Amino acid sequence: MCHLWQYEKSRDLSVEEVQRIFEDNDFSSLTALTLTGGEPTLRGDLVDLLGIITHACPRLHQVTLATNGLESQRVIEQVKSCLREILDNSSIERFVVQVSLDGIGELHDRIRGVRGFHDRVIETLTLLKEMAREEQRLALKISSTVQPANVDSVHELQELAKGLGIPIRFGALVFSPCYYENTLGNGALRFAPEQATRAAAVFSELADADPGANVKFYYRDAARMMLGAQRAQTCMMGYYGFVIEYDGNVYPCVNCEDRTFGNLCKQSFRELWWGAHAQAIRCEMRARCCPVCASICYTLPSNLMQAADIGWRRLLRRVDPGEKKIEY
Repeated sequence: MCHLWQYEKSRDLSVEEVQRIFEDNDFSSLTALTLTGGEPTLRGDLVDLLGIITHACPRLHQVTLATNGLESQRVIEQVKSCLREILDNSSIERFVVQVSLDGIGELHDRIRGVRGFHDRVIETLTLLKEMAREEQRLALKISSTVQPANVDSVHELQELAKGLGIPIRFGALVFSPCYYENTLGNGALRFAPEQATRAAAVFSELADADPGANVKFYYRDAARMMLGAQRAQTCMMGYYGFVIEYDGNVYPCVNCEDRTFGNLCKQSFRELWWGAHAQAIRCEMRARCCPVCASICYTLPSNLMQAADIGWRRLLRRVDPGEKKIEY
């Protein structure tokens, strides 16, 4: 799904450079952070980076660590270290570990290109569940990318996640010439017409399975996009969210990385975020990227109707916690 690892990149920012970026800029309004990669647990200084960021972001209430779960002991040790770091930060309410799983058994191994990968992910999830029993702020989530190879395995993945007692979220495979470097020579990743029809049905079923979930709006859009429609839900990446890359570049989202707002080693965040250059990129995103982007980057309600829908259904759940499905 991703060929980025095949291309040589410039060096990562050092801990000192990251510290300087967060000390010299005002990130006090930041409320949620995702540490991703690549594989973020490979960084020996991960907990140091987390400490710098949490210290600079007093309103930060959720941190997510996205991992492939391959190296179980490494993941567990990194999570333990991160938890020790955030336990001293009372503002952080949840530390979410998001583990990727794209199929059952040999299918996941084939998609990921590593024999025995599936079993090691299950081991990682099992160990994380044991940790979560002792630490209330630790939450777990499985993420899965729907693609031609596994479109008929979504229900199996749901059953596996249910058996583990861990929520699972599905996203559509995204092609990007920058972030994933996967637009060339990847015919096997593109849905044939009959596969696209099945994928649309899968996402429609996911949207109907739990109408109270924020992500249902994304699932509905993904179902339409599988059949060639443009994205209807407004994505607020580039407005309420952004990406800081390994080299200090700031992008509106992972799927528009051919245009950067600027670099935090050379500019202040205020300068690059509020500047005319960033605004021009946002306008370009809305016209060029967003209509054809099936990414699950931003799933929060993005208009009054969605916010009211989510609020109303949460209220109904409180009145009748046993209600699992609401027709609409």
